[in-house]
Amino acid sequence: MYYDDIKELLMNPSDRTTEKGRSPSSWLAAGAAFGLAGGLITGIVGSLLTFTSWLTWVGTLKQYEHWLGTALLVATIPLMAVGAHFLDLIDGRKSQDSS
Repeated sequence: MYYDDIKELLMNPSDRTTEKGRSPSSWLAAGAAFGLAGGLITGIVGSLLTFTSWLTWVGTLKQYEHWLGTALLVATIPLMAVGAHFLDLIDGRKSQDSS
């Protein structure tokens, strides 16, 4: 069911609503918000965890903080890329509607 909605959105970007009453543009806005906000939050939390791991002296706790902080910092880039991709899709739809 969701696969069909995504396929319809990519193949035919019209303003039709899905079975649950949501338009495809709301999915694009939600994807952009999730990607950009998630990228911002993971970047901040990852930086804080990495910084606190530098100050922590306990061996096991330091390793987990450093590992989790690095993983969150690495996850920032794909999340921002997903958010930017959805913003490009929204911009493409707006330019198609205006022409």
